[in-house]
Amino acid sequence: MSFTLRFLASDPRTLDFSALSRALQSADPRFRLQANPRAMRREARLLYGEKALASLTLLSRDACAELLAEVSSQIREESPGMEGDHVLRRIASAQWVLLIELLGGGIDAQATLDRLDPLVSWVMAERIGMLWVEGEGFYDAGGPLLPLGW
Repeated sequence: MSFTLRFLASDPRTLDFSALSRALQSADPRFRLQANPRAMRREARLLYGEKALASLTLLSRDACAELLAEVSSQIREESPGMEGDHVLRRIASAQWVLLIELLGGGIDAQATLDRLDPLVSWVMAERIGMLWVEGEGFYDAGGPLLPLGW
């Protein structure tokens, strides 16, 4: 299963994986983050029990500049109007990106996404930004912003 979510943060405060780990464990003690201690500031693997659910990577805006430019161009072409403009402004204000790549954990994609709810909920509550779900579209804490079929 290959599925990607990206949290585009317009918040200047970066993400602290240890705070995220504490929040996830308080939601369900079976969650844990696993990482090389030297890399823990920028990448980790999210486990639920013994099953790997997702790979988490913190990226600078510069590291995602080409991808953000591509998606912005597609939005301009395929979603003109107020909703598209709103999402374009939010993409332009992104300071950093949390890349969440789902891993095959022995359960179906929807079950994995459901299991990631505490992660997504915490990030969206604790940092300013929006979620880009590959193949679906953009969301913020209030719900859908712009549906996309690509």
